[in-house]
Amino acid sequence: MKNLLSLSLLLCSLIWGGCSKDDVPAPSYDADVVIPDEVFRRFCLENYDTDGDGRLSAAEARAVREMYCHDPGIGSMEGIERFTRLEVFDCTYSYGLRGLDLSGNGNLVSVSCKDCWNLSSLNVSQCGALRKLNCDGCSLPWLDVTRNPVLERLSCRGNGLSMINLSRNPELRVVDLYGNRLGTLNISRNFRLEELNCGENLLTLLDVSMCLELDRLNAGWVPTLYLNRNQHISSLIHYGEIVYRD
Repeated sequence: MKNLLSLSLLLCSLIWGGCSKDDVPAPSYDADVVIPDEVFRRFCLENYDTDGDGRLSAAEARAVREMYCHDPGIGSMEGIERFTRLEVFDCTYSYGLRGLDLSGNGNLVSVSCKDCWNLSSLNVSQCGALRKLNCDGCSLPWLDVTRNPVLERLSCRGNGLSMINLSRNPELRVVDLYGNRLGTLNISRNFRLEELNCGENLLTLLDVSMCLELDRLNAGWVPTLYLNRNQHISSLIHYGEIVYRD
């Protein structure tokens, strides 16, 4: 009997010892969608629970292409990553949000989190199809758009940005960065830029001489502005010296 007990213990040890964290099954994406935030969960059930069973299935989440959710009572949008086919997302005025992670929504084309006053973190790093991004009136100290190569319109007015890298956004047409804390702004690789608003920042110089398609520019107070003689800017707001490059 003692030998049998020892053998059983040895077998259990071998089984448990052979298990690792990697052996733990990942959550099934066919399981029902779990949304911890009560207000966001209620919104999703009211709008996307098509069979009315009080649960949000994986299939119901995958069927959603556009989401417009404007509720200041939402404190978290955890679970949004299960809406994998989402193309348009708008959570304007959801100022209860402090962070928003959309890295699991790779099909997004348009995102607006405008006037989410308390939002201090936004992740769109895996949104390779993103073309429009509006995060006006948030509290973002930084914004990473280096992995959004087809981005065409970016509006990030009235945040706290001290820097932004636009070198990997060659398709940009419209950029609005009014009212931030930018000390430098490099747009030397944004050849298709048509409109730029960067007034009310901390820029000491601005060089737009490579942006030959630029039509509208609000530079505000910038001591030195570099333009190109081949540019045909129809609307220019600038206070400071202009230097022309050929």
